[in-house]
Amino acid sequence: MRLAAWWQWREKGFVIHHIVRAHRTAFKAGALSVGLQHTTAPYLAIFDADYRPAVVFPAQYHATLLADPRLALCKHGLITVTASAQLLRARTHFELDTFLAYEQAARNWGGIPHDI
Repeated sequence: MRLAAWWQWREKGFVIHHIVRAHRTAFKAGALSVGLQHTTAPYLAIFDADYRPAVVFPAQYHATLLADPRLALCKHGLITVTASAQLLRARTHFELDTFLAYEQAARNWGGIPHDI
């Protein structure tokens, strides 16, 4: 699966701003709050620094959101940048991927929103 960094999406015409905060107040929630202050976009994509989306990410998930007006979010599978760099990282990635496949399927089956 091909991966793309944020600057490669920008080169393809996506409006992307890479914002670096001077401090880490409120950690990830604080970063999201700062990011939301810089946009009026109807859709947002949020990624951890060590994950990258697959090349098909924008088209797949934008189409999913547009197809069902009841949807508020889509969650992409986790793809670590360094998953194949070392055996331990590859095994850790496999374990996390397996866990999430079962955990998220169970939440969906139970009608429980993901990531609450």
